[in-house]
Amino acid sequence: MSDASAGTIAIGAPIDTRWGMREFDVRDPWGNLLRIGSNLSSGPVRNRAGESIARAARRAALWALGHGTQRRRGR
Repeated sequence: MSDASAGTIAIGAPIDTRWGMREFDVRDPWGNLLRIGSNLSSGPVRNRAGESIARAARRAALWALGHGTQRRRGR
């Protein structure tokens, strides 16, 4: 821990994680730990089927809207 009166900030070395992030830690003068990270992959994040997460979310929303409409109409 650092002494708040000294005003020191401790910064950890960046590391690449197994979940695809580059992260580093910063500890402020009061001992609070902040973890800063950035995605290592280039391009959109994809799900297991290779579909972009944004496209999968849009498809699910459109399905839910259509499915809800069919229920209201008694189908």
